[in-house]
Amino acid sequence: MNFLAIDTTMPQLAIAVSANGKHKSYWYDIAPQKHNSVLLVKINEVLKDVGCTLNDMDCFGVVIGPGSFTGIRVGVATINAFAFALRKNVVEMTSLELARYTAKNEDILALIDCKHGNYYAALFKGEKVEYMEINEQEAKKYNVKHVYYDKASNEALFFVMSDKVEQQAFVKRAKPFYMKKSSAEIKFGL
Repeated sequence: MNFLAIDTTMPQLAIAVSANGKHKSYWYDIAPQKHNSVLLVKINEVLKDVGCTLNDMDCFGVVIGPGSFTGIRVGVATINAFAFALRKNVVEMTSLELARYTAKNEDILALIDCKHGNYYAALFKGEKVEYMEINEQEAKKYNVKHVYYDKASNEALFFVMSDKVEQQAFVKRAKPFYMKKSSAEIKFGL
C-alpha cells in the first residue's frame, strides 16, 4: 500500500513514504516554526524522489500530538486537506507512540519535555497506554524505563505508520491531540 506520513510536532520535520515498492524516510533539521513554509516543498521533493504523486497514495498519516501546538495544526491540516481532496483515509499517530517504537515495544514511560520540569507522558504497559501530564517528581515514581522523545524520528514514523496501515487503523479525518490548552485558549477562556 502506498502511503505518505508526516511529523510536524517537533522542531524537526520527518516525512516517510512507501510507494512503488520503495520505502524511504526523510528527516529535515529546519529552523523552529518554519514547518508551514517548507512542508509542501519537502513533500513534493520526497514524492519526486520515489517517482510518484499525491494521487498515487492509498492513504496519508500524521502525528497528531502532543508537541508544538502550531506544528500539530500544520501537520493535521495538511494531511486532512490531502485526504479530503483525494478521498483517501488517514492514519493518526501520537508522538509518544513514536517514542515507544524507539524502545522496541518494551514497557516504558515515554516523555516529551514541556519545560519547567513538566512532561507530556504515556505509560505503555503491554497493549495498554495511559496518556498524562506529569512533573519530574511524578515521573520518578514509575518503575519502568524512561524514554525521552525530543527529536522527530523518520525511522519511527515509517515503522509506526507501516504497522497502523497493516492493522487498517484508518480514520476519515485526523483530529489534533492536545494534552493541555494553548496559551490563547487559557487567556481567552476558550
